[in-house]
Amino acid sequence: PRSCKRLGIATDFVTYGSDDERKFASRLPGIGIHFNRFGLGGKRYERFAPLLQAPTFWKADVVKTNQVSSWRIAVPAARVWRKPLLARAGFLPSVQAEWESGKNSPEWHEAISEEAALFSKASAAAVTTPDLAQALSSRIPALASNLHVVPNYVDTKRFAPEPHAVKDIDVLFVGRLAKQKNLPALLEALAGAKLSVAFVGQGSEQDLLGNFSHSYSGRFQWLERVAHHDLPALYNRACLLVLPSLWEGQPKVLLEAMACGTPVLGADAPGIRDQIVHQRTGWICPGNAAGLKQAFEILLPDAGLLSRLGGNARQHILETCSLEAVAAKEAALIRQLADRRDP
Repeated sequence: PRSCKRLGIATDFVTYGSDDERKFASRLPGIGIHFNRFGLGGKRYERFAPLLQAPTFWKADVVKTNQVSSWRIAVPAARVWRKPLLARAGFLPSVQAEWESGKNSPEWHEAISEEAALFSKASAAAVTTPDLAQALSSRIPALASNLHVVPNYVDTKRFAPEPHAVKDIDVLFVGRLAKQKNLPALLEALAGAKLSVAFVGQGSEQDLLGNFSHSYSGRFQWLERVAHHDLPALYNRACLLVLPSLWEGQPKVLLEAMACGTPVLGADAPGIRDQIVHQRTGWICPGNAAGLKQAFEILLPDAGLLSRLGGNARQHILETCSLEAVAAKEAALIRQLADRRDP
């Protein structure tokens, strides 16, 4: 919001929170925060928010969402106050539901219904990857001409190369230890190697790491939690960040590592293949154990290749995912919608 403000876009938040959200006002000067000061339960607040927050919606040029679930307020507010609706989503819940529960599962049908409720009413939509854009346009063809790819941003000042960092981690994994992350394939690829490996995360699959650590002959480190402000130093210690997931939205871990100039290895999977130009800004491989192992054998001995991939990755993030680049793209889209709003 502050970056958009510098570009001439004033921002107000209509939130679900209560009085405790006043604390954000001092951190976001000049940005309005309009919370549920009425003491209503969640569903009642959703129903009446377009009227309860009438002054905010009335003065707005564009109503914008940041996630699919906020359609319950955004869609009726845009309709009542005759405002263009910009639907932004970092990921599609239906994709997650399909992978976790299966297509045609109750969870999948519910997610599809919520996405339709938002995107079918949107004046324009912004998603983070071409894969997500393709999925939406095939489902809602009328939206295709007003569908835009606006990536997540990375703080490229905080996430930056540290030239004198000691590279004492050969392979680094950062993320939830869940089935989505495809840990069995990664651990099988590492078995028998004598590399320095580090894992950061916790989750339902963490017992796999415990079992792996007992038999691994190389240097093994597992940190359940690392503060976000400590991640740049960790990325800079790694020769290679690996993300073997079965699917992703637009993984911030990948973008942050690339911003640090850390070479990245990703599985050829939705949400990952969009982010890496193979052999230029990173390396793409099959997400099975054999593919990952072969990639390790190619990349890790070749310091020149790793250096080139890391440098290209940093430049790519500066050009496409820096705060300045993303804010400019979103501000242009908001202006475009504001200019064509209903009289």
